[in-house]
Amino acid sequence: MSLAKTDSVDIVAVLPGKETVALIACDGGEVPQDLEREQALQKKLIAYLDFVVSGQFNRTYPEHAARKVVIQVVCVNPPTEGMRKVQGIRDHDRPEIFIPVEVQTDREYRAAMTQSNPARRKPWWRLWK
Repeated sequence: MSLAKTDSVDIVAVLPGKETVALIACDGGEVPQDLEREQALQKKLIAYLDFVVSGQFNRTYPEHAARKVVIQVVCVNPPTEGMRKVQGIRDHDRPEIFIPVEVQTDREYRAAMTQSNPARRKPWWRLWK
């Protein structure tokens, strides 16, 4: 899982309590330079857009075809200012297709997931009792 690896979607997750599927891109810090990192993010977002627009998402996950799709970028290191400005990606050939993008740190992502799903606050070993 990496911004530099654009040939696959890192994680597909159904967001708890929502009718939304998140395509999650992981920025593990493997691209250290800001400009290169922003370019890698742009390529990754284009690949994710293609995954949805081509119909591959619907073929791979037909049970989620009716759900709204969003892209979440989770960064180990704080995102650059340019990365934080990204709000979405649009298909130029079909401008009605717009996928919202949220760029956040790993800490922000985990906090949001805990708030949306209080059961996750419990340690995993207690779930087995």
